Amino acid sequence: MSTTVGRWTPPNPRQRDLESRFQMVTRERLRRVFDSLTPRQQDLLELLPLLFHMNHPLLPGYVSHDTPAGLADYTPSNEAVHAAKRIAKAFTFERHMLRSFAVLGVYLMGSPGTIAYTKHSDLDIWICHDASLPAEALEKLEHKARLIEQYAMKLGLEMHFFVFDAERFRRGETLSLSAESSGSSQHSLLLDEFYRSGLLIAGLPPLWWHVPIEEDARYEEYVAEGLQQRRFSPRNYVDFGGLSQIPPEEFFGAAVWQLYKSIESPYKSMMKLLLMETYASEYPKIALLSHRYKKALVQEGLTLNDLDPYISMYRKVEEYLMANNDPVRLALLRRAFYIKANEDLSQAVDPRQSKNWRRETLEQMTLSWGWTKADLLHLDRRGDWKLDTAIEERRALIKALQKSYAVLSDFARRHGKDKKITESDLNVLGRKLYAAFEKKPGKIEIVTRGICKDPAEAHLSLHQVDSDGREAWLVYADIVLPDEVAQRTPLKRAASVLELLAWCHFNCLAGPGTQWHLYTRDSRLNSFELNKILEAVNEAFPNGELDALPIETLGRAPRLHRALMFVNVGKDALHGRFNEGDVLTSNHTDAFQFGGRRINLVHSASLLFVTSWEEVFCLHHEGVRGLLEAVTEYLQWATPLGSTELPLLKVQCFSADYAQVISQRVERYVDAARRAFSTTSARGATHFIAEIEGAFHQLSAEGGRPHYRIHSSFLALVNALGEARATFARVSFDENCARLSALPTIYTLNKPGRIQIFAAVRKQKADVYIVDEHGALFVQRQDAVDPRAVFDHFRRFFASLTRGDRAGTAVAAEDVLEFYQMLPASGGQMRVKRVNVPPDDRLDYLPLRVFVDVDDADQPLFTIFCGEREFTGADDDGRLFVAIADHVLGMRAGRAPYPIYITDLTLSTRIEARLGVVAVNTMHLLNYKRRIEYQLTKALRRDLAPNKA
Repeated sequence: MSTTVGRWTPPNPRQRDLESRFQMVTRERLRRVFDSLTPRQQDLLELLPLLFHMNHPLLPGYVSHDTPAGLADYTPSNEAVHAAKRIAKAFTFERHMLRSFAVLGVYLMGSPGTIAYTKHSDLDIWICHDASLPAEALEKLEHKARLIEQYAMKLGLEMHFFVFDAERFRRGETLSLSAESSGSSQHSLLLDEFYRSGLLIAGLPPLWWHVPIEEDARYEEYVAEGLQQRRFSPRNYVDFGGLSQIPPEEFFGAAVWQLYKSIESPYKSMMKLLLMETYASEYPKIALLSHRYKKALVQEGLTLNDLDPYISMYRKVEEYLMANNDPVRLALLRRAFYIKANEDLSQAVDPRQSKNWRRETLEQMTLSWGWTKADLLHLDRRGDWKLDTAIEERRALIKALQKSYAVLSDFARRHGKDKKITESDLNVLGRKLYAAFEKKPGKIEIVTRGICKDPAEAHLSLHQVDSDGREAWLVYADIVLPDEVAQRTPLKRAASVLELLAWCHFNCLAGPGTQWHLYTRDSRLNSFELNKILEAVNEAFPNGELDALPIETLGRAPRLHRALMFVNVGKDALHGRFNEGDVLTSNHTDAFQFGGRRINLVHSASLLFVTSWEEVFCLHHEGVRGLLEAVTEYLQWATPLGSTELPLLKVQCFSADYAQVISQRVERYVDAARRAFSTTSARGATHFIAEIEGAFHQLSAEGGRPHYRIHSSFLALVNALGEARATFARVSFDENCARLSALPTIYTLNKPGRIQIFAAVRKQKADVYIVDEHGALFVQRQDAVDPRAVFDHFRRFFASLTRGDRAGTAVAAEDVLEFYQMLPASGGQMRVKRVNVPPDDRLDYLPLRVFVDVDDADQPLFTIFCGEREFTGADDDGRLFVAIADHVLGMRAGRAPYPIYITDLTLSTRIEARLGVVAVNTMHLLNYKRRIEYQLTKALRRDLAPNKA
């Protein structure tokens, strides 16, 4: 295909064949496309039909020898073969007769060859395949298309292939939704655009080209008659379907799609929405641009520019806006058209360059609009627009987009029967719009996207101020001194300095040459820390650009894509916390328990993160709870918790004191919490515990949602872990829980469905820890010399629970009991040894069986059997326990004072109701056991008191 640009000459009167005129316009527009490409890009476009005609391992896009190939009505030209040899010198082309063709046509659609096409534009290419291709073969063909896209990208050419069959397309089964394809939202509008802008690269022409203008309204009947009368053969065309009108139902989905596209390309989307609004105003007799284009083809005296699809679209919308006296949107339309054409008319032209038809045409148009040199210069410098100009333009665009959307939505409601968009596509597009435009606390609004590329300021002034007793931060363009703040309007106000810095970064206000001017009140932020923060943000999010994530991610709940945490921004970790020498004399370097006074060095935590819906958030948390709140926020993005792997959280700290110690410690803490919660199920629970400045910070996830609690003492923590629960909870500990040496060791052995009894005997006292079948903790200290006696007692107690009627009790059988002796280890830690506890009949226990019920006043009522004797009384009846203690002492030789232990315990169903549980579990029983044994022990000691008679 020649790359020489030639002026198109209208066909002479004898050349009236409609199809040949389509072919001629295609050739001339393709020449214009070639003229804008580099030699290597030209080779790829020339070669494109050949790549789908054959499979050759030396050529781009090769998948396998059996990938569907063969392009109907295509014979490779000499130019295509030479292009292939320039890419792969060893390539040779051998002609073979093909019996079938997997590909029916290769088409280019959209702006190529029009005034809107530039060397930076992408190419949208339709690959129409044989409808009989099996799924496996189709996957290979699509893979080939993706590989060619990747090859083109290496050449600096952006291609997007849409692989489909015409039969499904005719039935309305449009291309699947993606960032480039509108999916189910606008089938007929897409066909209208294809028919007025589509170019046949190679293969079979669209059947629509062959249908006379006057027959378009009865397209299906005309085609059926033509096939029956054999006026044409279906093997010579691809039938994409007729287009007599646009169904009203389609306007809503199309409007939503264009709003979605407006996030990145607001000007282009606004033009398309205005076209749809124009179409809607003409309903039910819509003068489609594709019909106007077909009619223009047979008119004499028209130039190729007169047939330009984008100019035709502009003219039609211009007529509509002028007829409706809408000068504001007309001015915006003209700006959008000029920006889309991307010709800087304010710049002088090199006289040595050949004539540029796009420039000449645009000059004529802007002259007719009455634009001045200043108007052109303003738009040509849009890449350098400052923020106030970008915000003003964004407001105007959003207002225009909203107006068109409102008109089209109302039109679809009044005239449409259904939305003509699938619920899934509507949900995905709606979520994208929600993510882009919805305002939320802490969300960074990106106001420069799609409007100006480089709004960077030479000077930015950052001020810390007091706002109704709360800290606030303001950023100003230029150098603004503190006494000028009241007279100037800030670019942005935020509650935290990090939010302001992030806002400046993502809106590209802070460039490499920006000088910052910092004015603080009590913040210890300095220029060094400010610049380090900006460097860290830029390293994570280069130039403020967001990763292009697949649109499929919008079909799922938003996930965390990338996250940073900044600790102690503008804060001195040790400021005001100690007298000189207080802290540094200790070797405790843990940032959570630093120095001799074990202080916490973390005073604030700020999260900066991007979600899979491409939303940017900055959330700041202050004080001792700040870290917990930030980590909880981070963990909750794994929804449901444990269902996905969270991205690693990079922690940064640039404050003057111990910055590296702090950042590394927090990063280890967060990573340990992330790993602890990664196995949490929606029905399960997880607890992660750390010691920070003498308190125990508990991160928990129950019911899929994370939260936190702070326990001021070890006893408070034990009580929290001892709360009865209905499902298993995993408990893990941070790396430096010095005062909890027993608990981390115990919980490393914990597993669901097991009851584990641990005992450590020292100085005739036993510390007993029991972890039940749900991971709840029971702790008590009792008299003991030998741990085996402790184990045997609990073995007998749990064995008794498995006998008799326990239908309503959730306690496990005896074979799930595990016994561990706890022994001291080096460094103040503990080690455990599993112990086998067989039944020992030599130990003679007095059976003490307890039945707990409630009385009419809903108060606990005890029935206790001591041997054969029965005792009954209320919980607060001290005489009941004194009587039992006296009875037990009377049965002991020498009234031996060792403790009284329960051997069997039953809770009534009314107690279960009082507890609010369906089935009593181990923790309920152990707590009642301890409560009753405490009363008995107290009564026993009273009975043995010296003044007792």
